[in-house]
Amino acid sequence: MYAWTEEELAFRDAVRSFVDKEIRPLQDDLEHEGLPPYEISRKFYKAFGLDEAAAEYFEWQIRRDEAAAAGEAFDEPQPEGGVGGGPIANIELAKVGLGIPTAIGISAGMVGGTINSLGTVEQRRRWARDVMTLAKIGAWAITEPDAGSDAFGGMRTTAKPDGNGGWVINGQKTFISNGPYADTIIVYCKLDDGSEPDRRKQPVLIFVLDADMEGLTRSKPFKKMGMSSSPPGSSSSTTSRSALTGCWPASPAPTAVSRRGRTSSANASASPRSPSASSRSANGSPSTMPSSASCGASRSASSS
Repeated sequence: MYAWTEEELAFRDAVRSFVDKEIRPLQDDLEHEGLPPYEISRKFYKAFGLDEAAAEYFEWQIRRDEAAAAGEAFDEPQPEGGVGGGPIANIELAKVGLGIPTAIGISAGMVGGTINSLGTVEQRRRWARDVMTLAKIGAWAITEPDAGSDAFGGMRTTAKPDGNGGWVINGQKTFISNGPYADTIIVYCKLDDGSEPDRRKQPVLIFVLDADMEGLTRSKPFKKMGMSSSPPGSSSSTTSRSALTGCWPASPAPTAVSRRGRTSSANASASPRSPSASSRSANGSPSTMPSSASCGASRSASSS
């Protein structure tokens, strides 16, 4: 039988005390009055130094990867890191507000993890660090009104080359956790370059979009039967263009929260840090997509 250590129990008690003092009095506001969970999530991060720990771990990763790219030895010990204080914190937070660990997990884990796994150093510094420390909030946009469990096959949101080295993204996403309040949005869409007439077989690409990009519209938070402390929404795009982001081919199962170098994605080699690797589509076949390194320097329409 597994038992918590004394240190873990002390941490649990400290989180429990924080929850009782800072979150429990706001429980009704979070669940029934539309109070977003982000400021209290940031307060939790700061109270336990999780924002500084996430930043330290991020910078360690950058130094490690820069050393590897330069062929240099790297022997710095790995600092402690993680998302949201781990399962002990999640157990205590979930007792009074499921939206708080959800908001943290999507922003720091899924969004930050995706960018940190696939992006260049420049892209990671631009987006990943802030969402991993909760300085900014990230959202994950893959579900669509007509594409839920069959997300890749039924996907209708498209990214189309505009002929000038940029992209036009059109479509609608829904049930986007953190969507109405996010600063940074991960968007999945189909490559529409005319090479594959069967929409279900079109390669899937991943874009990173800033929430204030021209052409991106977002809904107010949805009203739900429960767990209202995690506010989802929908978003749609127009054909207007604005400066982009990062763009990568999507593997069959992009693992957003995996540790770098240990991702289960079958196509991890096609990330921007391997520009010589051939881009592959979501079904594993070679893609007509330019290398993902060049995507990061292109232009795109707003989308989600």
